[in-house]
Amino acid sequence: MGGRLTVLEVDRRTRGLLFAVEVRDHIEWMRDQGFALRTMRTRLSVLVRFGRYLRARGVNPGEDIREYAEPFVRYSIRKSLRLKRTQDPERLAAEQAGSVRQFIRHVERTGRLKPATATGTLEPVFQARLDGFVQFLRHERALADTTIHCYQLYAARFLAEAQKSCASWSALTAGQIDDFLMFQSRTIGRRGMRAVCCALRAFLRFLRMEGHVLIPRLEDFPGPRAYRQEDLPRFLSRDRVRLVLESVDRTSPSGVRDYAMLLLLITYGMRAGEVAGLTLQDLEWSAQRLRLRHGKTGRTDTFPLSVPVGEAIFEYLRTVRPQASCRQVFLTLHAPVRPFQGGAPVSAVARKHLLAAGVSLPRLGAHLLRHTTAQYLLAQGFSFKTIGDYLGHSSPSSTSVYLKVDLEGLREVACNDGEDLL
Repeated sequence: MGGRLTVLEVDRRTRGLLFAVEVRDHIEWMRDQGFALRTMRTRLSVLVRFGRYLRARGVNPGEDIREYAEPFVRYSIRKSLRLKRTQDPERLAAEQAGSVRQFIRHVERTGRLKPATATGTLEPVFQARLDGFVQFLRHERALADTTIHCYQLYAARFLAEAQKSCASWSALTAGQIDDFLMFQSRTIGRRGMRAVCCALRAFLRFLRMEGHVLIPRLEDFPGPRAYRQEDLPRFLSRDRVRLVLESVDRTSPSGVRDYAMLLLLITYGMRAGEVAGLTLQDLEWSAQRLRLRHGKTGRTDTFPLSVPVGEAIFEYLRTVRPQASCRQVFLTLHAPVRPFQGGAPVSAVARKHLLAAGVSLPRLGAHLLRHTTAQYLLAQGFSFKTIGDYLGHSSPSSTSVYLKVDLEGLREVACNDGEDLL
């Protein structure tokens, strides 16, 4: 019994509890994902206590158990402190909240509990228009998924507030828009507010295009003033890039994986999401080629697979990558083993090693390395068109954001009268 967690033990401990079947399935899933025995036993204990908590409060099988998760954690921590079972309540709270949150996601996947969404609280008429807006952006305007997600998020936030006081679209007022924008500006910067305004204008224009009656010029509100390419370019020198790569501990599994990811970012100027989405099929070892699908344009390019990048990826695949059925190259190293969900984890890896190397520029992340790649290509004399093709841009204006200033040329001007540059 002490060396394994049997089905009989799980059934015995969960007998009579709400979601007993789901708890057993969840523990089986953890076993399949390679969780340690100690972790599974801890998770089972937390879920048994959660089940007893629900039973004591008379929760019915059809109720939404998500609203009981946070009160359960607070109750459990108070009890542990009272019985002197913990000396680190914050860590215990994080562990228990994570256990319950992951179990709830499992119950959502079974279909017994409807998944919670950012727009789940919208009334049907508002939700229907939001869904239509998303379909319009995807199929009519063919926007990138990241842009669609951004527009959907801000439109949903606006509708969640608007439905509290509006019974119809014609009742929307400029005052409501002003109040919403003022509230968002408390936590969103000037550039971020431009995205909020663009999303809201696009949604209001969509409503008008669909034939809904709105007050005149409702979507013509001003946004925050910002100037294109107003910032100086941020990139790293070659020596600083070398320090970043040398800061990676390549004797650890995470270091081997992170090193391969960093080389992809700096060598090919890949976006974080493109690194996360890289699959085993994209690596053509016999032909020494790398197939890259650009996240924004949807275009697929083929590049020579450089020797350092190929060696780093091969070392990761040979010694570190967990056994998994998914085809993505880069996976989490600890259970549950799964691909990265979007580019945020990749950017977090880049930020971690940039900080370790002493880089103190604003907005550290994977995109800083992409800017660095563009500057290297410019310094080597490549044209804007070539650099844009290399980075996967569909418009020269996109490339110009990365290449706003030739700093090396400016240094030469500052050191002499500039006549030899004419």
